[in-house]
Amino acid sequence: MDWNKNVSSVEDYYSTQTGMQLLAANCTLITAIGEGINRINRIIPDYLSTYYPNIPWNAIVGMRNHIAHGYFDFDADLIFVAVKEEIPILKETIEKALRSLLEK
Repeated sequence: MDWNKNVSSVEDYYSTQTGMQLLAANCTLITAIGEGINRINRIIPDYLSTYYPNIPWNAIVGMRNHIAHGYFDFDADLIFVAVKEEIPILKETIEKALRSLLEK
């Protein structure tokens, strides 16, 4: 997520209007990712957890649910860590899973 390249701490979200918009955009993206995982799980139950057990799929969906239903009661520190550390790994894994499914 290149748009977060200048974000070096959670305070960067809170310090400007642009930072707050970025935080909101990240929450929207995380919500969409969680929804996508839900859809995959409905179509191919247990595929992700079986073939890619190193990813905390349930936690990702849980984060989606918390953002979507938490009424802005979320921890920006968790969003920051997800964006900086976890989403890049998740992106690689999802790309790998898609390639694998397309080869079948």
